[in-house]
Amino acid sequence: MDTERIPYQMSIIQKTLEYRKSSALNQSKLNWIRTGFKNVKENDGMTYGNILEVKMCYPELFDELFIIGSVPGGRGAEIIRELVRDDVDLDNMSDEQIKYYCTEFYEKSSIDSRHNSLLKLHQYYDDLKGTSGKTLVEKKFVDVVDRKLDKIDHKFITEGAVFQEWIEFEFMGERCKALLDVVNYEWFDIKSTTKSLLDWPKSIDDFGYDVQGFWYDMAVKTVYPDIQFGGYYVVPVLTNEPAKLFKWDLQEAESKVIDLVNLFKWHRDNNIWYSKELHDNEVINLTKTNWGYKF
Repeated sequence: MDTERIPYQMSIIQKTLEYRKSSALNQSKLNWIRTGFKNVKENDGMTYGNILEVKMCYPELFDELFIIGSVPGGRGAEIIRELVRDDVDLDNMSDEQIKYYCTEFYEKSSIDSRHNSLLKLHQYYDDLKGTSGKTLVEKKFVDVVDRKLDKIDHKFITEGAVFQEWIEFEFMGERCKALLDVVNYEWFDIKSTTKSLLDWPKSIDDFGYDVQGFWYDMAVKTVYPDIQFGGYYVVPVLTNEPAKLFKWDLQEAESKVIDLVNLFKWHRDNNIWYSKELHDNEVINLTKTNWGYKF
């Protein structure tokens, strides 16, 4: 198997940016297909998770990665973040750009009204443009994580641990990539949750952590064949529950990953980026269940 371990003398920040530029297949794209091509929208849980990972693994880089400021809520603010991410000029958006980014935002309003609604968030746009690549977060999120860190024991992070381990490998004829939180005597992934830990098994299914876990384990084994799955270290940031390591049989997701890679190949080869089931069937027969209708 053709495997490449990216040299880790590259800085954490540089490594993350270069990883995102790589066109290799990753588990995020597989989970994007699994969820019906739903784009992930940033939420409070993701914000807590990003801060937590940095504070636990490389706290000395916090000021290089984050800047504390005011972050408005709502779909409008989400669109502003998308515009900054895609380097779109807020003041000179074309009608097509406004339609594209505002599909679900003031959709009954005129093009000019939608644009004016975004222009009201210009200060936020300017703040984001001025962060030089840093993530703008509110102080309340940092305070919550700091209070939680005082109560948790992350002893699995020992001297010699490698953070943000970038591995590229081949699977089913595809060039693939993975970026792991912590590789030590075992490999670990750090997650935060705004819910109770009792909901974590459901989160595995909802967010495809079984797919992610199998993918990461496969990547690790190509470089470190003796390193085993240490677990997902899950920190409940809004409850009094202690953080816990969760482990399960990663191999149970192998067939799911194979199916998803084959599905990815079909979508790529046919350049169709919506459900294959919708593409293949003129009539969709629905089945009634106790939880509603399903395909």
